[in-house]
Amino acid sequence: MHGDHIGGLLREGGKSFPNATLYLSQAEHDYWMSDPGSTAQQQVIRAYQDQLEFFTPGKWGEELPELFPGVTAVEAYGHTPGHTAFLLESEGQQLLIWGDLTHAMAIQIPHSEIAVTYDTDPAQAIASRQELFGHIAKNRIRITGMHIQYPGMGDLLGNPAEGYRFILLCPCEGR
Repeated sequence: MHGDHIGGLLREGGKSFPNATLYLSQAEHDYWMSDPGSTAQQQVIRAYQDQLEFFTPGKWGEELPELFPGVTAVEAYGHTPGHTAFLLESEGQQLLIWGDLTHAMAIQIPHSEIAVTYDTDPAQAIASRQELFGHIAKNRIRITGMHIQYPGMGDLLGNPAEGYRFILLCPCEGR
């Protein structure tokens, strides 16, 4: 429900996608609905109120809630209280859509301990980033998300002791 990601959900005050179901973590919903300054988020929530599917993301190492076949929700709290990453799995391959886990890749990949001013809970955002980085690198999970330079997908290599680096996937790979 971050303002820089929901702009296309409304058109002329109505739903852009009248048949869509929006999946929203309960904590994210509660956060935006309790903030009087979150008018854009509240407009979207009200417009789609009969088409919302609420869930609670899980933690690595625990059973992750499956939203639909091959898509599970992973806790990535800190940027906002209900921030969620989504793990897609198919035919033995995994892709993690990590959302706003990072905003300044050149800084936050090698220095996961650095938060941005618009994290609602900087300490939690750092803890989530460090936990997810460790799991992603150890398990060789391909990642994508917002605020990643083109082509927006790649691999995270390294470990907490030596640091991490992000390798962009070549857009012509696989042709």
